[in-house]
Amino acid sequence: MKPITVALLAAALSGCISAKTSPPIDVALVPNDCRNREAIVNWLDEQANLPRQTLESDADYQRHRRAIRAKIWDLRYQCQPVNNDQLRVYK
Repeated sequence: MKPITVALLAAALSGCISAKTSPPIDVALVPNDCRNREAIVNWLDEQANLPRQTLESDADYQRHRRAIRAKIWDLRYQCQPVNNDQLRVYK
Protein backbone atom coordinates (compact mmCIF):
# COMPACT_ATOMS: atom_id res chain seq x y z
CA MET A 1 0.00 0.00 0.00
CA LYS A 2 2.87 2.39 0.80
CA PRO A 3 4.48 2.29 -2.73
CA ILE A 4 1.12 3.13 -4.31
CA THR A 5 0.65 6.10 -1.98
CA VAL A 6 4.15 7.37 -2.74
CA ALA A 7 3.58 7.00 -6.49
CA LEU A 8 0.26 8.86 -6.34
CA LEU A 9 1.78 11.62 -4.23
CA ALA A 10 4.70 11.99 -6.64
CA ALA A 11 2.35 12.15 -9.62
CA ALA A 12 0.15 14.75 -7.93
CA LEU A 13 3.12 16.92 -6.97
CA SER A 14 4.72 16.77 -10.39
CA GLY A 15 1.44 17.88 -11.95
CA CYS A 16 1.16 20.81 -9.56
CA ILE A 17 4.75 21.92 -9.97
CA SER A 18 4.76 22.15 -13.76
CA ALA A 19 3.98 25.69 -14.86
CA LYS A 20 1.39 26.42 -17.45
CA THR A 21 3.06 28.23 -20.32
CA SER A 22 1.46 29.22 -23.54
CA PRO A 23 3.13 27.85 -26.66
CA PRO A 24 5.09 30.37 -28.71
CA ILE A 25 3.13 32.02 -31.45
CA ASP A 26 4.23 31.29 -34.99
CA VAL A 27 3.37 34.72 -36.32
CA ALA A 28 4.38 33.70 -39.83
CA LEU A 29 1.06 31.84 -39.97
CA VAL A 30 -0.96 34.98 -39.25
CA PRO A 31 -2.39 36.15 -42.58
CA ASN A 32 -2.00 39.64 -44.04
CA ASP A 33 -5.77 40.14 -44.08
CA CYS A 34 -6.29 43.84 -44.71
CA ARG A 35 -10.02 43.72 -44.02
CA ASN A 36 -9.36 42.46 -40.50
CA ARG A 37 -6.15 44.41 -40.03
CA GLU A 38 -7.27 46.27 -36.93
CA ALA A 39 -8.43 43.12 -35.13
CA ILE A 40 -5.25 41.22 -36.02
CA VAL A 41 -2.99 44.10 -34.96
CA ASN A 42 -4.89 44.47 -31.68
CA TRP A 43 -4.55 40.75 -30.94
CA LEU A 44 -0.86 40.71 -31.82
CA ASP A 45 -0.31 43.79 -29.66
CA GLU A 46 -2.00 42.02 -26.73
CA GLN A 47 0.28 39.00 -27.27
CA ALA A 48 3.36 41.23 -27.37
CA ASN A 49 2.37 42.86 -24.08
CA LEU A 50 1.95 39.60 -22.17
CA PRO A 51 4.46 39.22 -19.34
CA ARG A 52 7.26 36.69 -19.59
CA GLN A 53 6.16 33.20 -18.60
CA THR A 54 7.74 31.49 -15.59
CA LEU A 55 9.82 28.94 -17.49
CA GLU A 56 10.44 31.10 -20.58
CA SER A 57 13.98 32.39 -20.98
CA ASP A 58 14.52 36.10 -21.50
CA ALA A 59 16.07 35.43 -24.92
CA ASP A 60 12.99 33.47 -26.07
CA TYR A 61 10.71 36.16 -24.67
CA GLN A 62 12.53 38.91 -26.55
CA ARG A 63 12.66 36.83 -29.75
CA HIS A 64 8.88 36.24 -29.63
CA ARG A 65 8.24 39.94 -29.04
CA ARG A 66 10.47 40.86 -31.99
CA ALA A 67 8.62 38.42 -34.26
CA ILE A 68 5.25 39.82 -33.19
CA ARG A 69 6.36 43.43 -33.67
CA ALA A 70 7.80 42.59 -37.11
CA LYS A 71 4.50 40.98 -38.11
CA ILE A 72 2.56 44.06 -36.96
CA TRP A 73 4.88 46.27 -39.00
CA ASP A 74 4.56 44.01 -42.05
CA LEU A 75 0.77 43.97 -41.79
CA ARG A 76 0.62 47.76 -41.50
CA TYR A 77 3.07 48.14 -44.38
CA GLN A 78 1.05 45.84 -46.66
CA CYS A 79 -2.36 47.22 -45.73
CA GLN A 80 -1.66 50.93 -45.34
CA PRO A 81 0.27 52.02 -48.39
CA VAL A 82 1.32 55.65 -48.49
CA ASN A 83 -0.51 57.64 -51.12
CA ASN A 84 0.65 60.83 -52.79
CA ASP A 85 -1.54 63.03 -50.56
CA GLN A 86 0.38 61.84 -47.50
CA LEU A 87 3.76 62.71 -48.98
CA ARG A 88 5.13 66.18 -48.41
CA VAL A 89 7.80 67.55 -50.62
CA TYR A 90 10.05 70.13 -49.02
CA LYS A 91 11.82 72.55 -51.27
